[in-house]
Amino acid sequence: MTGNTAAGGVLTLRLENSLSSIEDGRLALIDHFAHARIDARVINRLEVVFEELVSNFVRHGGGNADVAIVIEAELRDDEIQLSVEDDGPAFNPFDLPEPAPYTDLRTAQPGGLGIPLVRRLTRFAEYTRLGTAAKGSNRISLAISAR
Repeated sequence: MTGNTAAGGVLTLRLENSLSSIEDGRLALIDHFAHARIDARVINRLEVVFEELVSNFVRHGGGNADVAIVIEAELRDDEIQLSVEDDGPAFNPFDLPEPAPYTDLRTAQPGGLGIPLVRRLTRFAEYTRLGTAAKGSNRISLAISAR
């Protein structure tokens, strides 16, 4: 993981495409926002959203260790703005339908609940494909209320 905080309070992290980098990124986010005295439940929301998005990028981004994950985070106007970007194959997770509610444990299918959770925990979330479908990057941008 590499990271820096630019003037103006923007945290930029470059994570390896591995599940082990999630914890390093999570800790860097917490450290970056420690000075802002953000409520613990907002920080928890940020952690859950971050872990969900980065783990999805790692697990579903083609499995290529050369694919970089870039995180930008900033506190602006009473909200945390977060973007997660990778240079993997084009994929919009918001296009997937929400899974059907579980009716019993025997027939329940695991997975598919992360993106609906991200939507519920954020004020705003969107996917953008930068560049072209063949050569570009995926970006998820979102905002979490800091109140």
